[in-house]
Amino acid sequence: MSEVSTRDDASLSWWNSLHLPDRDTWCRQWLERLYPLLRTSVGSSVADTLRVLQESIPLKVEGVPTGTRIGDWTVPAEWDVGRAYVEDEDGTLVIDSADCNLHVVNGSEPVDRWLTFEELLPHLHVDSRHPQAIPYRTSYYHSAWGFCCSQSRLNQLAQAGSSRRYHAVIESERKPGLLRWGEYSIAGESEAEVIFSAHLCHPSLANDNLSGMLVAVLLARYLASRPRRVSYRFLWGPGTIGPIAWWHSHGEPRRPCLGGAVLAMLGDDSPLNFKRSLAGRTPFEQSLRSSAERSGTEVQWRDFTPEGYDERQFNSVGINLPLGRLSRADWTTWPAYHCSLDNLDCVETRSIRDAFLLLATTCDQLESLTCPMADWGPGEPQLGRHGLWNSPRSDWTDSDWRRAIGWIATLADGRMLIEEMSAVSHCEVSLLVAAVDAMTARGLLQNHRLIDSTGTPGNAPPRPPRACGER
Repeated sequence: MSEVSTRDDASLSWWNSLHLPDRDTWCRQWLERLYPLLRTSVGSSVADTLRVLQESIPLKVEGVPTGTRIGDWTVPAEWDVGRAYVEDEDGTLVIDSADCNLHVVNGSEPVDRWLTFEELLPHLHVDSRHPQAIPYRTSYYHSAWGFCCSQSRLNQLAQAGSSRRYHAVIESERKPGLLRWGEYSIAGESEAEVIFSAHLCHPSLANDNLSGMLVAVLLARYLASRPRRVSYRFLWGPGTIGPIAWWHSHGEPRRPCLGGAVLAMLGDDSPLNFKRSLAGRTPFEQSLRSSAERSGTEVQWRDFTPEGYDERQFNSVGINLPLGRLSRADWTTWPAYHCSLDNLDCVETRSIRDAFLLLATTCDQLESLTCPMADWGPGEPQLGRHGLWNSPRSDWTDSDWRRAIGWIATLADGRMLIEEMSAVSHCEVSLLVAAVDAMTARGLLQNHRLIDSTGTPGNAPPRPPRACGER
Protein backbone atom coordinates (compact mmCIF):
# COMPACT_ATOMS: atom_id res chain seq x y z
CA MET A 1 0.00 0.00 0.00
CA SER A 2 1.39 3.38 -0.94
CA GLU A 3 1.84 6.47 1.16
CA VAL A 4 -0.59 9.38 0.90
CA SER A 5 -0.60 10.33 -2.78
CA THR A 6 -3.82 12.04 -3.84
CA ARG A 7 -6.28 13.80 -1.58
CA ASP A 8 -9.04 16.31 -1.88
CA ASP A 9 -9.30 17.65 1.64
CA ALA A 10 -8.62 20.74 3.71
CA SER A 11 -5.21 19.59 4.95
CA LEU A 12 -3.87 19.00 1.43
CA SER A 13 -5.21 22.37 0.26
CA TRP A 14 -3.50 24.02 3.21
CA TRP A 15 -0.23 22.20 2.50
CA ASN A 16 -0.37 23.20 -1.16
CA SER A 17 -0.78 26.86 -0.21
CA LEU A 18 2.01 26.77 2.39
CA HIS A 19 4.93 29.11 1.78
CA LEU A 20 4.44 29.33 -1.93
CA PRO A 21 6.12 28.91 -4.30
CA ASP A 22 8.57 26.42 -2.74
CA ARG A 23 7.52 24.43 0.32
CA ASP A 24 10.53 22.12 0.05
CA THR A 25 12.90 25.08 0.32
CA TRP A 26 11.07 26.46 3.36
CA CYS A 27 11.22 23.12 5.17
CA ARG A 28 14.88 22.69 4.28
CA GLN A 29 15.78 26.18 5.49
CA TRP A 30 13.89 25.57 8.75
CA LEU A 31 15.88 22.38 9.34
CA GLU A 32 19.17 24.04 8.40
CA ARG A 33 18.66 26.81 10.97
CA LEU A 34 18.16 24.36 13.81
CA TYR A 35 20.56 21.59 12.80
CA PRO A 36 23.83 23.32 13.90
CA LEU A 37 22.62 24.21 17.41
CA LEU A 38 24.29 22.20 20.17
CA ARG A 39 21.07 21.34 21.98
CA THR A 40 21.01 19.66 25.35
CA SER A 41 18.43 18.93 28.05
CA VAL A 42 19.09 22.10 30.04
CA GLY A 43 20.96 24.94 28.38
CA SER A 44 20.78 28.17 26.39
CA SER A 45 20.58 26.19 23.13
CA VAL A 46 17.09 25.03 24.13
CA ALA A 47 16.04 28.67 24.54
CA ASP A 48 17.60 29.47 21.13
CA THR A 49 15.66 26.60 19.55
CA LEU A 50 12.36 27.70 21.10
CA ARG A 51 12.92 31.24 19.76
CA VAL A 52 13.18 29.83 16.24
CA LEU A 53 9.93 27.92 16.79
CA GLN A 54 8.25 31.11 18.02
CA GLU A 55 8.80 32.62 14.57
CA SER A 56 6.34 30.04 13.21
CA ILE A 57 3.88 29.67 16.08
CA PRO A 58 3.13 31.78 19.18
CA LEU A 59 4.23 29.18 21.70
CA LYS A 60 4.70 29.99 25.37
CA VAL A 61 8.06 29.17 26.96
CA GLU A 62 7.95 27.78 30.49
CA GLY A 63 10.57 26.27 32.78
CA VAL A 64 11.50 24.64 36.06
CA PRO A 65 14.60 25.84 37.99
CA THR A 66 17.76 23.83 38.50
CA GLY A 67 17.58 21.72 41.65
CA THR A 68 13.81 21.25 41.54
CA ARG A 69 12.79 17.77 42.59
CA ILE A 70 10.25 16.33 40.13
CA GLY A 71 9.24 12.79 40.92
CA ASP A 72 12.42 10.75 41.19
CA TRP A 73 14.40 13.28 39.14
CA THR A 74 16.22 16.51 39.97
CA VAL A 75 16.54 19.24 37.34
CA PRO A 76 20.26 19.53 36.48
CA ALA A 77 22.24 22.72 36.06
CA GLU A 78 22.30 24.48 32.71
CA TRP A 79 25.19 23.34 30.54
CA ASP A 80 26.78 25.37 27.80
CA VAL A 81 30.03 24.88 25.93
CA GLY A 82 32.32 27.02 23.81
CA ARG A 83 35.24 25.32 22.12
CA ALA A 84 35.95 21.64 22.59
CA TYR A 85 38.93 20.04 20.88
CA VAL A 86 41.89 17.70 21.07
CA GLU A 87 45.23 18.75 19.54
CA ASP A 88 48.44 16.82 19.21
CA GLU A 89 51.95 17.88 20.17
CA ASP A 90 52.37 19.66 16.84
CA GLY A 91 49.27 21.80 17.42
CA THR A 92 47.21 19.88 14.86
CA LEU A 93 43.55 19.56 15.75
CA VAL A 94 42.61 15.88 15.67
CA ILE A 95 39.10 16.35 17.14
CA ASP A 96 37.21 19.64 16.95
CA SER A 97 33.59 20.34 17.91
CA ALA A 98 33.62 23.21 15.39
CA ASP A 99 33.55 20.53 12.69
CA CYS A 100 30.65 18.62 14.30
CA ASN A 101 29.05 19.35 17.66
CA LEU A 102 28.65 15.63 18.33
CA HIS A 103 32.42 15.54 18.95
CA VAL A 104 31.93 16.68 22.56
CA VAL A 105 30.07 14.47 25.04
CA ASN A 106 26.90 16.41 25.84
CA GLY A 107 27.14 17.55 29.46
CA SER A 108 30.91 17.27 29.75
CA GLU A 109 32.75 18.90 32.66
CA PRO A 110 35.37 21.52 31.71
CA VAL A 111 38.86 20.20 31.05
CA ASP A 112 42.24 21.62 29.99
CA ARG A 113 44.85 18.87 30.27
CA TRP A 114 47.74 17.27 28.48
CA LEU A 115 47.42 13.49 28.40
CA THR A 116 49.09 10.53 26.76
CA PHE A 117 46.98 8.59 24.28
CA GLU A 118 46.63 5.86 26.89
CA GLU A 119 45.24 8.38 29.39
CA LEU A 120 42.98 9.98 26.79
CA LEU A 121 41.55 6.68 25.49
CA PRO A 122 38.93 6.15 28.29
CA HIS A 123 37.46 9.54 27.36
CA LEU A 124 37.04 8.73 23.65
CA HIS A 125 33.80 7.20 22.33
CA VAL A 126 33.19 5.57 18.96
CA ASP A 127 30.32 3.88 17.12
CA SER A 128 31.40 0.33 16.37
CA ARG A 129 28.56 -0.03 13.82
CA HIS A 130 29.86 2.72 11.54
CA PRO A 131 33.67 3.23 11.34
CA GLN A 132 33.29 6.67 9.72
CA ALA A 133 30.50 8.01 11.97
CA ILE A 134 30.69 10.15 15.11
CA PRO A 135 28.41 8.87 17.89
CA TYR A 136 26.15 10.97 20.13
CA ARG A 137 26.83 10.54 23.86
CA THR A 138 25.56 12.37 26.96
CA SER A 139 26.47 12.81 30.62
CA TYR A 140 23.67 14.88 32.13
CA TYR A 141 23.44 13.42 35.62
CA HIS A 142 26.99 12.54 36.64
CA SER A 143 30.34 14.29 36.45
CA ALA A 144 32.35 13.20 33.40
CA TRP A 145 33.98 14.54 30.27
CA GLY A 146 34.74 13.09 26.90
CA PHE A 147 34.94 13.29 23.13
CA CYS A 148 33.29 11.32 20.35
CA CYS A 149 35.09 10.46 17.15
CA SER A 150 34.97 7.97 14.31
CA GLN A 151 36.54 4.54 14.66
CA SER A 152 38.89 5.40 11.80
CA ARG A 153 40.10 8.52 13.67
CA LEU A 154 40.65 6.48 16.81
CA ASN A 155 42.67 3.96 14.81
CA GLN A 156 44.88 6.79 13.49
CA LEU A 157 45.51 8.05 17.02
CA ALA A 158 46.33 4.55 18.22
CA GLN A 159 48.82 4.07 15.39
CA ALA A 160 50.66 7.21 16.49
CA GLY A 161 51.62 5.45 19.69
CA SER A 162 50.36 5.17 23.27
CA SER A 163 52.92 7.61 24.64
CA ARG A 164 52.11 10.47 22.26
CA ARG A 165 50.65 13.41 24.13
CA TYR A 166 47.44 15.31 23.39
CA HIS A 167 45.92 18.53 24.68
CA ALA A 168 42.24 18.03 25.62
CA VAL A 169 40.18 21.21 26.02
CA ILE A 170 36.46 21.56 26.81
CA GLU A 171 35.34 25.11 27.60
CA SER A 172 32.08 24.19 29.29
CA GLU A 173 30.12 25.76 32.12
CA ARG A 174 27.45 24.54 34.51
CA LYS A 175 25.28 27.09 36.28
CA PRO A 176 21.81 27.35 37.83
CA GLY A 177 19.17 27.88 35.19
CA LEU A 178 15.92 26.52 33.79
CA LEU A 179 14.74 23.33 32.18
CA ARG A 180 12.65 24.85 29.40
CA TRP A 181 9.87 23.67 27.14
CA GLY A 182 7.53 25.32 24.68
CA GLU A 183 3.76 24.93 24.83
CA TYR A 184 1.10 25.99 22.35
CA SER A 185 -2.60 25.48 23.03
CA ILE A 186 -5.39 25.79 20.48
CA ALA A 187 -8.73 26.33 22.20
CA GLY A 188 -11.71 24.55 20.71
CA GLU A 189 -15.38 24.69 21.62
CA SER A 190 -14.70 22.00 24.22
CA GLU A 191 -11.96 21.63 26.83
CA ALA A 192 -11.42 18.02 25.77
CA GLU A 193 -8.02 17.97 24.09
CA VAL A 194 -5.57 16.02 21.98
CA ILE A 195 -1.88 16.32 22.96
CA PHE A 196 1.18 16.19 20.68
CA SER A 197 4.77 16.18 21.93
CA ALA A 198 8.19 16.33 20.23
CA HIS A 199 11.57 16.19 21.97
CA LEU A 200 14.10 18.90 21.12
CA CYS A 201 17.16 18.02 23.22
CA HIS A 202 19.35 16.41 20.54
CA PRO A 203 22.12 18.43 18.85
CA SER A 204 23.02 17.85 15.19
CA LEU A 205 20.68 14.92 14.54
CA ALA A 206 18.15 15.59 11.79
CA ASN A 207 15.68 12.72 11.75
CA ASP A 208 15.89 12.34 15.53
CA ASN A 209 14.27 14.71 16.13
CA LEU A 210 14.15 17.83 13.97
CA SER A 211 11.72 15.90 11.77
CA GLY A 212 9.23 15.40 14.62
CA MET A 213 9.58 19.03 15.68
CA LEU A 214 8.85 20.22 12.13
CA VAL A 215 5.77 18.01 11.73
CA ALA A 216 4.46 19.36 15.04
CA VAL A 217 4.97 22.97 13.87
CA LEU A 218 3.16 22.32 10.59
CA LEU A 219 0.29 20.53 12.32
CA ALA A 220 -0.09 23.28 14.92
CA ARG A 221 -0.25 25.94 12.23
CA TYR A 222 -2.85 24.00 10.28
CA LEU A 223 -5.09 23.27 13.28
CA ALA A 224 -4.98 26.94 14.30
CA SER A 225 -6.09 28.05 10.83
CA ARG A 226 -9.80 27.34 11.41
CA PRO A 227 -12.30 26.91 14.29
CA ARG A 228 -12.19 23.61 16.14
CA ARG A 229 -14.65 21.62 18.25
CA VAL A 230 -11.78 19.89 20.07
CA SER A 231 -8.84 21.63 21.81
CA TYR A 232 -5.21 20.79 20.99
CA ARG A 233 -2.01 21.10 23.00
CA PHE A 234 1.54 20.96 21.59
CA LEU A 235 4.71 20.46 23.63
CA TRP A 236 8.34 20.84 22.53
CA GLY A 237 10.81 19.99 25.29
CA PRO A 238 13.70 17.79 26.44
CA GLY A 239 13.20 14.05 26.29
CA THR A 240 12.36 12.01 29.39
CA ILE A 241 12.65 14.69 32.06
CA GLY A 242 10.74 17.24 29.94
CA PRO A 243 7.27 15.66 30.15
CA ILE A 244 7.82 14.95 33.86
CA ALA A 245 8.74 18.61 34.46
CA TRP A 246 5.74 19.80 32.43
CA TRP A 247 3.44 17.58 34.50
CA HIS A 248 5.07 18.75 37.72
CA SER A 249 4.57 22.38 36.71
CA HIS A 250 0.93 22.04 35.67
CA GLY A 251 -0.34 19.38 38.04
CA GLU A 252 -3.03 16.99 36.95
CA PRO A 253 -4.75 18.48 33.88
CA ARG A 254 -8.41 19.28 34.35
CA ARG A 255 -9.16 18.71 30.69
CA PRO A 256 -10.20 15.26 29.49
CA CYS A 257 -7.57 13.85 27.12
CA LEU A 258 -8.80 12.25 23.89
CA GLY A 259 -5.34 10.79 23.23
CA GLY A 260 -2.52 12.07 21.08
CA ALA A 261 0.96 11.19 19.93
CA VAL A 262 4.63 11.65 20.56
CA LEU A 263 6.13 12.67 17.19
CA ALA A 264 9.62 11.34 16.48
CA MET A 265 11.79 10.30 13.53
CA LEU A 266 9.30 11.13 10.79
CA GLY A 267 11.70 12.22 8.05
CA ASP A 268 13.21 8.97 6.76
CA ASP A 269 11.75 6.78 4.01
CA SER A 270 10.50 3.95 6.25
CA PRO A 271 6.75 3.24 6.50
CA LEU A 272 4.89 5.05 9.24
CA ASN A 273 4.31 3.10 12.42
CA PHE A 274 2.10 3.90 15.38
CA LYS A 275 2.67 2.55 18.85
CA ARG A 276 -0.62 2.58 20.72
CA SER A 277 -1.03 4.15 24.13
CA LEU A 278 -1.30 1.91 27.15
CA ALA A 279 -5.04 2.61 27.33
CA GLY A 280 -5.56 1.92 23.62
CA ARG A 281 -8.65 2.76 21.55
CA THR A 282 -8.66 6.44 22.41
CA PRO A 283 -10.77 8.61 20.10
CA PHE A 284 -7.53 9.89 18.54
CA GLU A 285 -6.27 6.37 17.84
CA GLN A 286 -9.64 5.37 16.41
CA SER A 287 -9.57 8.37 14.08
CA LEU A 288 -5.95 7.72 13.11
CA ARG A 289 -6.74 4.16 12.04
CA SER A 290 -9.77 5.37 10.09
CA SER A 291 -7.77 8.12 8.38
CA ALA A 292 -5.02 5.69 7.41
CA GLU A 293 -7.51 3.20 5.99
CA ARG A 294 -9.47 5.78 4.03
CA SER A 295 -6.41 7.50 2.57
CA GLY A 296 -4.52 4.32 1.73
CA THR A 297 -1.61 5.26 3.99
CA GLU A 298 0.58 2.38 5.11
CA VAL A 299 0.83 2.35 8.89
CA GLN A 300 2.31 -0.45 10.97
CA TRP A 301 0.47 -0.81 14.30
CA ARG A 302 2.23 -1.82 17.50
CA ASP A 303 1.00 -2.39 21.03
CA PHE A 304 2.37 -0.30 23.88
CA THR A 305 5.66 -1.28 25.48
CA PRO A 306 7.64 0.69 28.10
CA GLU A 307 10.56 1.26 25.71
CA GLY A 308 10.90 4.13 23.32
CA TYR A 309 10.48 7.88 23.55
CA ASP A 310 8.33 10.10 25.74
CA GLU A 311 5.25 7.90 25.39
CA ARG A 312 6.91 6.09 28.33
CA GLN A 313 6.49 9.16 30.54
CA PHE A 314 2.99 10.15 29.40
CA ASN A 315 1.64 6.62 30.01
CA SER A 316 3.48 6.11 33.30
CA VAL A 317 1.88 5.73 36.71
CA GLY A 318 0.90 9.13 38.06
CA ILE A 319 0.66 10.86 34.67
CA ASN A 320 -1.58 8.42 32.76
CA LEU A 321 -2.07 10.44 29.58
CA PRO A 322 -2.92 8.08 26.71
CA LEU A 323 -0.41 9.23 24.09
CA GLY A 324 0.90 6.82 21.49
CA ARG A 325 3.88 7.42 19.24
CA LEU A 326 3.93 8.13 15.52
CA SER A 327 7.31 7.52 13.90
CA ARG A 328 8.91 5.80 10.95
CA ALA A 329 12.13 4.09 11.94
CA ASP A 330 13.07 3.90 15.62
CA TRP A 331 16.20 3.24 17.64
CA THR A 332 16.03 -0.48 16.82
CA THR A 333 15.66 -0.08 13.03
CA TRP A 334 17.26 3.26 12.12
CA PRO A 335 20.85 2.53 11.00
CA ALA A 336 21.91 6.15 11.60
CA TYR A 337 20.48 6.28 15.15
CA HIS A 338 22.42 8.61 17.47
CA CYS A 339 25.36 9.25 15.17
CA SER A 340 26.54 11.77 12.61
CA LEU A 341 25.03 9.79 9.73
CA ASP A 342 21.67 11.23 10.85
CA ASN A 343 22.21 14.40 8.84
CA LEU A 344 19.98 16.67 6.80
CA ASP A 345 20.14 14.34 3.81
CA CYS A 346 18.15 11.79 5.85
CA VAL A 347 15.04 13.98 6.01
CA GLU A 348 12.76 13.87 2.97
CA THR A 349 10.11 16.55 2.51
CA ARG A 350 7.73 13.92 1.12
CA SER A 351 7.97 11.97 4.37
CA ILE A 352 7.33 15.13 6.39
CA ARG A 353 4.34 15.95 4.16
CA ASP A 354 2.76 12.51 4.42
CA ALA A 355 3.10 12.41 8.22
CA PHE A 356 1.55 15.88 8.43
CA LEU A 357 -1.33 14.97 6.11
CA LEU A 358 -2.15 11.81 8.06
CA LEU A 359 -2.22 13.70 11.37
CA ALA A 360 -4.16 16.67 9.94
CA THR A 361 -6.78 14.41 8.41
CA THR A 362 -6.97 12.44 11.65
CA CYS A 363 -7.77 15.59 13.60
CA ASP A 364 -10.29 16.76 11.01
CA GLN A 365 -12.05 13.38 11.07
CA LEU A 366 -11.94 13.17 14.86
CA GLU A 367 -14.42 16.01 15.13
CA SER A 368 -16.95 14.46 12.76
CA LEU A 369 -16.51 10.67 12.78
CA THR A 370 -19.62 8.58 13.39
CA CYS A 371 -19.96 5.00 14.58
CA PRO A 372 -22.82 2.60 13.82
CA MET A 373 -25.19 2.12 16.77
CA ALA A 374 -27.82 -0.61 16.97
CA ASP A 375 -31.40 0.62 17.08
CA TRP A 376 -33.53 -2.51 16.97
CA GLY A 377 -33.72 -3.67 20.58
CA PRO A 378 -32.07 -6.56 22.44
CA GLY A 379 -30.63 -9.55 20.63
CA GLU A 380 -29.83 -9.75 16.95
CA PRO A 381 -32.08 -8.37 14.20
CA GLN A 382 -34.42 -10.63 12.25
CA LEU A 383 -32.69 -10.61 8.86
CA GLY A 384 -35.46 -12.20 6.78
CA ARG A 385 -37.99 -9.64 7.95
CA HIS A 386 -35.78 -6.84 6.64
CA GLY A 387 -34.67 -8.50 3.41
CA LEU A 388 -31.12 -8.97 4.67
CA TRP A 389 -30.88 -12.77 4.65
CA ASN A 390 -29.21 -13.01 1.23
CA SER A 391 -26.12 -11.22 -0.11
CA PRO A 392 -26.87 -8.35 -2.50
CA ARG A 393 -23.75 -9.09 -4.59
CA SER A 394 -22.44 -12.16 -6.33
CA ASP A 395 -18.86 -11.64 -5.09
CA TRP A 396 -20.03 -11.95 -1.46
CA THR A 397 -21.51 -15.27 -0.44
CA ASP A 398 -24.67 -15.37 1.67
CA SER A 399 -22.52 -16.78 4.47
CA ASP A 400 -20.06 -13.86 4.24
CA TRP A 401 -22.94 -11.38 4.22
CA ARG A 402 -24.69 -12.86 7.25
CA ARG A 403 -21.37 -13.13 9.10
CA ALA A 404 -20.70 -9.42 8.52
CA ILE A 405 -24.16 -8.51 9.79
CA GLY A 406 -23.65 -10.78 12.78
CA TRP A 407 -20.45 -8.95 13.70
CA ILE A 408 -22.17 -5.57 13.27
CA ALA A 409 -24.99 -6.74 15.53
CA THR A 410 -22.36 -7.69 18.11
CA LEU A 411 -20.15 -4.60 17.88
CA ALA A 412 -22.43 -1.69 16.94
CA ASP A 413 -22.47 0.03 20.33
CA GLY A 414 -21.94 3.55 18.96
CA ARG A 415 -18.27 3.58 20.00
CA MET A 416 -16.56 1.43 17.35
CA LEU A 417 -15.60 2.57 13.87
CA ILE A 418 -16.12 0.29 10.87
CA GLU A 419 -12.34 0.00 10.41
CA GLU A 420 -12.06 -1.31 13.96
CA MET A 421 -14.89 -3.76 13.34
CA SER A 422 -12.91 -5.04 10.36
CA ALA A 423 -9.82 -5.60 12.51
CA VAL A 424 -11.86 -7.56 15.08
CA SER A 425 -14.03 -9.54 12.67
CA HIS A 426 -11.58 -10.01 9.78
CA CYS A 427 -14.37 -8.95 7.42
CA GLU A 428 -13.44 -6.64 4.55
CA VAL A 429 -14.16 -2.97 5.21
CA SER A 430 -16.11 -2.73 1.94
CA LEU A 431 -18.34 -5.62 3.02
CA LEU A 432 -19.00 -4.07 6.42
CA VAL A 433 -19.72 -0.67 4.85
CA ALA A 434 -22.29 -2.22 2.52
CA ALA A 435 -23.91 -4.10 5.39
CA VAL A 436 -24.00 -0.98 7.59
CA ASP A 437 -25.55 1.03 4.75
CA ALA A 438 -28.20 -1.64 4.18
CA MET A 439 -29.01 -1.88 7.89
CA THR A 440 -29.13 1.91 8.26
CA ALA A 441 -31.50 2.22 5.30
CA ARG A 442 -33.87 -0.21 7.06
CA GLY A 443 -33.78 1.73 10.34
CA LEU A 444 -31.72 -0.89 12.18
CA LEU A 445 -28.71 1.37 12.76
CA GLN A 446 -28.15 5.03 13.44
CA ASN A 447 -24.95 7.07 13.20
CA HIS A 448 -23.50 8.13 16.53
CA ARG A 449 -20.76 10.77 16.76
CA LEU A 450 -17.47 9.49 18.15
CA ILE A 451 -17.07 12.91 19.79
CA ASP A 452 -20.33 14.39 21.05
CA SER A 453 -21.45 18.00 20.87
CA THR A 454 -19.37 18.98 23.93
CA GLY A 455 -16.15 17.67 22.38
CA THR A 456 -15.92 14.76 24.80
CA PRO A 457 -16.07 11.07 23.87
CA GLY A 458 -19.60 10.27 22.84
CA ASN A 459 -21.69 8.32 25.30
CA ALA A 460 -24.02 6.09 23.36
CA PRO A 461 -27.46 6.13 24.99
CA PRO A 462 -29.03 2.85 26.04
CA ARG A 463 -30.62 1.04 23.12
CA PRO A 464 -34.38 1.53 23.31
CA PRO A 465 -36.47 -1.64 23.43
CA ARG A 466 -38.15 -2.19 20.12
CA ALA A 467 -40.20 -5.13 18.93
CA CYS A 468 -38.90 -6.87 15.85
CA GLY A 469 -42.00 -8.96 15.09
CA GLU A 470 -42.23 -12.47 13.79
CA ARG A 471 -40.02 -13.89 11.07
